[in-house]
Amino acid sequence: MRTPTDTHKRRRRRRRSASPARLEEKRQYYNHLMEEDDAEEERRSRLSLEEKMAENGGELQRRLERNPEITILLQPSPPGHMGKAQCRARDCLFENRSPRLETRIMDDYRAVLISHAREYFHVSCLEKMLDLSSLTPTRFMLDRESYRWNDGWPWTWGLMLRLWFEHGGRIDLAKVKAYIKAYKKFKKTDGVFDTQYIEWQAKHQRECSIDASTCRCPPEPKGPTPPTLEDYKSTTGEPCCLSEVLDHPYVERHTHHIVIYRPSSL
Repeated sequence: MRTPTDTHKRRRRRRRSASPARLEEKRQYYNHLMEEDDAEEERRSRLSLEEKMAENGGELQRRLERNPEITILLQPSPPGHMGKAQCRARDCLFENRSPRLETRIMDDYRAVLISHAREYFHVSCLEKMLDLSSLTPTRFMLDRESYRWNDGWPWTWGLMLRLWFEHGGRIDLAKVKAYIKAYKKFKKTDGVFDTQYIEWQAKHQRECSIDASTCRCPPEPKGPTPPTLEDYKSTTGEPCCLSEVLDHPYVERHTHHIVIYRPSSL
């Protein structure tokens, strides 16, 4: 005697079985998808690497436009003894340069796309896909977070990088370099002046504190004038590439007190 449960199981089995027509429809559907994938792979195989990167960049740009919460950060890469992230670029520039076709990011700096997960890129790969300077400072920023491998401190970014992000890449690297060199010379001269001033002040207080009118000390020494960062913003031509800044020998040099020339308004 059949129970209601047996009847229910038989009906479920009947519903799971597909008709030959339905199976053929599914087969044709998946064959069509495979043919489309093969055709797309064939099309992309005829493209140059630059054309592939441009297409990849278009997809990434549309993704950024659809998701305004996505941001990109520039980070220092972890020290050599730590693991290296894989570049997520579809056609990584370094893949064919490596004998093992590796895409690990071995550079001093890397870019990370922050969404539901972190996606890491070579800066040079990301530059081929996106106009990074146009994304500053709201969508592309310097990472200000702390790092465990840096004793829990944030990274100290150099002056060139800070200015590049502030002005969207429109800076004159030669002017910034000249300022950094001048500031280094100023700090050295200022250190010598500090010693001279302390010696003058001690002699003056010791010999002239009783009667200032009899002071025969030389005039109070004047310290060196700090340099001024002037005309470093470029208004014509294309912004300088971030890779150019990262490859600059002064990229990590910084000054704590920057004097920027700002002409007074008439």
